[in-house]
Amino acid sequence: MSELGKCKLCHVICQSHIDMAWLWRWEETLSFIRDTFAAEVELFEQHQDYTFCQSQLAAYQLAQERFPDLFEKIKQLVAEGRWEVVGGEWVEADHVLPSGESLVRQFLYGQLYTRDVFGLQTKIGWSPDSFGHSGNLPQILTKAGIENFVFKRPLTNELDLPITPFWWQGIDGTRVLAYRTTNKGWDFVNPIPEELVKRHNLHHTWGYSGTGDRGGVRPYKELGEDEHGKHIYSTPTRYFEAVRAEAVDLPVVEGELNYTFEGSYTTHADVKQANRECESLLFLTECLAAAAHLEGSPYPHEQLRDAWRKLLFNQFHDILPGTGIADIYEDAAKDYDLVKKIAHEIIGTSAQVFVSESDLAGIVVFNALPYSRSAEIETQVSGFTAARDVETGRVYPLVEGRFFAQDLPAVSFRTFELLKDAPSPIVPENLTLDNGVLRLSVDPETGSISSVVDLRTGREVIAAPGGNVLALYDESAFLNPGMPEENAYYLLKDAPREVAAIVSKPEPTLSQCGLPAIRCVHRWRNSTFVSTISLPPQEDFVDIRLECDWQETLAVLRTEFTLSIGSEAEAWHEIPYGAVKRERDGQETPSQRWVDLSDSRGGAALINDSRYGHSVLDNTIRMTLLRCATSPDPVSDRGNFTFRYRLCPHSGDWRKAGLMRKAQELNVPVAVISGNAKRSPQLPRIDGGDIEIGACKISENGQWLALRLCECLGCHTAASVILPHGSASAYEANLLEEPLSLLEVQDGRLHLQFGPFEIKTILIPLVNSPARYRLRNHYNIV
Repeated sequence: MSELGKCKLCHVICQSHIDMAWLWRWEETLSFIRDTFAAEVELFEQHQDYTFCQSQLAAYQLAQERFPDLFEKIKQLVAEGRWEVVGGEWVEADHVLPSGESLVRQFLYGQLYTRDVFGLQTKIGWSPDSFGHSGNLPQILTKAGIENFVFKRPLTNELDLPITPFWWQGIDGTRVLAYRTTNKGWDFVNPIPEELVKRHNLHHTWGYSGTGDRGGVRPYKELGEDEHGKHIYSTPTRYFEAVRAEAVDLPVVEGELNYTFEGSYTTHADVKQANRECESLLFLTECLAAAAHLEGSPYPHEQLRDAWRKLLFNQFHDILPGTGIADIYEDAAKDYDLVKKIAHEIIGTSAQVFVSESDLAGIVVFNALPYSRSAEIETQVSGFTAARDVETGRVYPLVEGRFFAQDLPAVSFRTFELLKDAPSPIVPENLTLDNGVLRLSVDPETGSISSVVDLRTGREVIAAPGGNVLALYDESAFLNPGMPEENAYYLLKDAPREVAAIVSKPEPTLSQCGLPAIRCVHRWRNSTFVSTISLPPQEDFVDIRLECDWQETLAVLRTEFTLSIGSEAEAWHEIPYGAVKRERDGQETPSQRWVDLSDSRGGAALINDSRYGHSVLDNTIRMTLLRCATSPDPVSDRGNFTFRYRLCPHSGDWRKAGLMRKAQELNVPVAVISGNAKRSPQLPRIDGGDIEIGACKISENGQWLALRLCECLGCHTAASVILPHGSASAYEANLLEEPLSLLEVQDGRLHLQFGPFEIKTILIPLVNSPARYRLRNHYNIV
């Protein structure tokens, strides 16, 4: 390294890292918050030059509720500019496992709390301990008012990054000014080589004084000048303002900032399943509640905020990744149950606007998605053998209260009459299934899928050794001396691999909802795996339900699909509100709902209902289903688990496969209510483009119907939003639901242009809300 340069100022940034839950429960965190905040206030009273910053608005809210006198002193220090509120998120969340909409809500509820309580919005993103950062986060940060981003992971030995501040450019082209720092210790100066000082005109450097993870305070030190420059107590805002004012030609880093702690993508399957279930359920709940509000029903703002804040709290970077002690997952399970209880109560109340009682034995199904779909329907009735679609007359077999319905209309209700004495569904005769779109065969000797032929093209999708191969990896080497003790974070490199043995010959059967299926039973050591493989009629996917009796320690379970594709194939992974291309080198990566592997002829995607750890090795997609670490939780995963996933063959590349819709169909539930549909809701719909509706809700201020839209293919595209009847205007807004510009509405349609992976927030005025709105660019629009 060349000679270190001398700067005008070294900005000493004091902070205290508080883990909301990790090796302790959140109740203990309350004492960390109280003691840390009180000690910091005392330092302020003793030293007029002292400054401090603190993130996590959930911690501030707890202080406000539990320690009001202390909180009032903090508010005064914030008003004086000495204590800086940073982060903008409800908690320091994981940035790779939550959905794109969850990341948006972290900042929505965090920034709105900051505004309402402190009268400001932070411009500093603060994530010094989260386990990587997804590729569309710069856009989310920017549209939430965040201009600068401080982080620590991945560490220097995990990802090579500039030692100077740099422009982090997301997958849509948005940039934020970023800096990688530490989060503990007396790192008073991060010296920069003289060559870089001159090249980038960097005369301000970042110093750090921090402690954690239980909070705490570093002793005050008198600051002066040394060979690196003059040291002053400062704030992140002052540092970044100085860099922006003077620095030139800072380096640009494009894409995601990953990978670290690959084991955390899978550890504690229970919390990851509950997180995905609640994310999807809240989407459905808000859609139906908004529809009912448009008909005159009160909107349950407070209940939904409570539900979201519970969910967001448990996306903290030591809870959702599965890296905490067992007790915190008991707390998380209670929170998830409360979220689901709130959601189901709202769904039941909102549905009454559209559903009436019926003399017939029937149910009503609500599809919140903006396109027709199929769905597995679960009823709470018994004694019936079929369900008849009242609109189309189509009859579906009903098995133990479940059936598989197709062509459910977009954003609408559909009534089904329940029948008795209908013919029983037919069990297939052999180990081949054919639904007119795909033909599937299962190997009788191994129980793996030996063939999937796309009947539309005649192309074979599967190559040896097959699909749904259940592979086990032994991680007992973690017990060896010198290995990491807290193995919840890590995956063992080069772990020995075995394939689960088939217990008995695969047998034709019926799926849980009465579809022709093939059942396979495998075993490995003390664990048993039951796969039920089906092809729903006329659908272009293979549906797999895997029931696991998992009784292992320090082992990993994966399902593996080897595809018949060329060497030039590309692997694309869904990330929060986006997708990225990744190498086919076996690296474990965090993915959202799908991973696709295809060449110029076509390929296939693997869609999941709650699994995040994936890897692609050559022409094999591997999805990590389970593992069982031994620390910090001695038994992180053991017991019964059920997973749903789908193999989706397609022609052409992933952009032609409709993966966003298929992923939503598997993950977003339908609402099922007893009665008869009397009318359908008036909610916006999308026409054209692969645009995902990530949210349809009433805005936090109650004045707007708010839509979150995201372009899903990484392309420039046009799309129209078909507005509810009577809507004559609409506004584009930031993620904080602050209107920015008036949009033109023509014949009830809003015509929009999207850039690659662009996230848009659209606000549609409610009929009974005020006619004039103050826009952020300080002019009025009627």
